[in-house]
Amino acid sequence: MRPAPSVQIGGATGSPLGSPGREEYSAGYTQPVELGGKRGKRVEAAEQWVAQAEAELAERTLGLATEVKQQYAEAVTEREKLASLEKVIEAYRGSAGLLEARVKEGDAAALDLQLLRVEASRAEAQRSEAAG
Repeated sequence: MRPAPSVQIGGATGSPLGSPGREEYSAGYTQPVELGGKRGKRVEAAEQWVAQAEAELAERTLGLATEVKQQYAEAVTEREKLASLEKVIEAYRGSAGLLEARVKEGDAAALDLQLLRVEASRAEAQRSEAAG
């Protein structure tokens, strides 16, 4: 491939600086000349690239927004799960106190108290896991 031809215009003079021949002031302009409709094709290719980049940016933005929302929902769910487990553990403690009094009175079996304590321990393990 050969580079596109270009038109160059330039000039130099020392008159504005008052020193002809030693220090010169120059200005130039270069304009490439597009042949065979290449400019239109390059512009079209650049527009397609820009459209693709914008689509990728929009996709990535949507993906990040979705990820943030999902992580927020997970955090809220875990917080609510932890609060629920705290309430369950508190209920187990209250039930254990009542059941212990019933066992002392002979109104309930000691096995029921042990089963309740096992369930309370299981709930505390779940709470520790959720808190972690």
